[in-house]
Amino acid sequence: MGASVADAQFTYRSFRHAPQLYRATPTRVTPRMQPMNQGPTRTMSRTEARPAPSPAQRGRVACGITENGAYAPGTIELRQGGPIVASGDCSQALDLPVGTYDATLTLTTALDRPQRTVRVTVTADGLATARAEFETSILEVRFTADGRPAHGLAIVKKDGRVVGTLGSGVSGRVSSGTYEVVARYRTTDRSYTVPLAPGQRRAIRAAF
Repeated sequence: MGASVADAQFTYRSFRHAPQLYRATPTRVTPRMQPMNQGPTRTMSRTEARPAPSPAQRGRVACGITENGAYAPGTIELRQGGPIVASGDCSQALDLPVGTYDATLTLTTALDRPQRTVRVTVTADGLATARAEFETSILEVRFTADGRPAHGLAIVKKDGRVVGTLGSGVSGRVSSGTYEVVARYRTTDRSYTVPLAPGQRRAIRAAF
């Protein structure tokens, strides 16, 4: 059967007024990044290149010790207003920075080990010499008991301080001056006052 004009008109209107269908297009959503907590902002400082400091200048110090005008061995200690900064014996020079030092020289061959302190200045690449002169004497104590040689002990004091001891018949080198010698034999002591001149050799007889 053929469609009538009225049917055709109805169909056209129905299609015309039908609801339209839309095709949804997916949209990509990019998540928003949260700023990271990086702490306080650091500012890079500019460092200027500086030339390396020149090495400290140095020199040497030697010591010269004489005893009664003749060469004698000894030691040296150097200070700069405080503790010892260098020390050694007088057989070789010491290497030190440039400056002024107090040098203490000790005569090691004497029983009382006398000392002298002198000021010495060290210059760049130079050799400074600290010098000290000592005057000494030789002391010996000989013990006898009932007229015969005996073994005893001699205690040598100066200004109330013990500077050393000597056995019977053993000589010792001491600084020139006046000493108190306590001769001890068994449980008995005898005291002597002994003046000594430079270069003098003196023997004391301690009889018991």
